[in-house]
Amino acid sequence: MDELRDVVRGDELWSGDGRRWERGRPRWLDARAVSRWVRRGDVVACLGPDGDAVTWWSADEAAAWWSAVSGAFQVPGGSAATAADAAGRTYGACLWRSRDQRRLGVQVFC
Repeated sequence: MDELRDVVRGDELWSGDGRRWERGRPRWLDARAVSRWVRRGDVVACLGPDGDAVTWWSADEAAAWWSAVSGAFQVPGGSAATAADAAGRTYGACLWRSRDQRRLGVQVFC
């Protein structure tokens, strides 16, 4: 099970403590929902462009990220980002659930 830490496999995310998280519904959140979740001050999971590796952000890191890239946010299959960020990336977000907890998950797109 050691290989299942801070990684995503399909609709399952495995955190560093070995906890299994499932992708919530709706599959993708809109910008207003992401803003609310960032303001909550919870830890946020960031999935890289390959969709596998997970980096955990503190509440302060998540707030700084959202402030910098909210214009590069998109809802895959729905609204497109108005522009990519300086690195040419756009972002989407969903919720991950484990037992009675939920966490915001950010997906980086190239």
